[in-house]
Amino acid sequence: MEENDFEKLRKNLNDVLAKLEHLSIEEDLIEINETLRSGSFGDAYRANLRNPHSVSSRIVAVKELRVVGDDVTRIRVAIHLARELRVWSRLKHPNVLKLIGYYLNPQMTTARFISPFITNGNIDEYLEKTPGPVTDKLRLKLVGHY
Repeated sequence: MEENDFEKLRKNLNDVLAKLEHLSIEEDLIEINETLRSGSFGDAYRANLRNPHSVSSRIVAVKELRVVGDDVTRIRVAIHLARELRVWSRLKHPNVLKLIGYYLNPQMTTARFISPFITNGNIDEYLEKTPGPVTDKLRLKLVGHY
């Protein structure tokens, strides 16, 4: 790949990230507490997200993706992830967690997506922990119609 093409990719990434600037979170504001899941492409964590303007923090979920490959591969993956983040940031649905923010390290080898931490886990975990039959009211809540 020619240097000019690489610079075009870099500009493309910067253009997409500029639209997400309000969601960018500094790495030092994310304090990892517990590994929830691990996989070959990334990990999920329970973490504290510190408020940069006060001493308060809140519990969040962090999905950390490991990006491998050469510079061109990593920048292409970063562009794709940034576009997906842009879509996620616009979603407003009771069954889709809100995107709180993201962190992308300068080498583009690590991307972190931050969303609210749900105490009861995913739907399967919740139903497994909840004894008894699923009521009609709960069914309606689960599908977002209540």
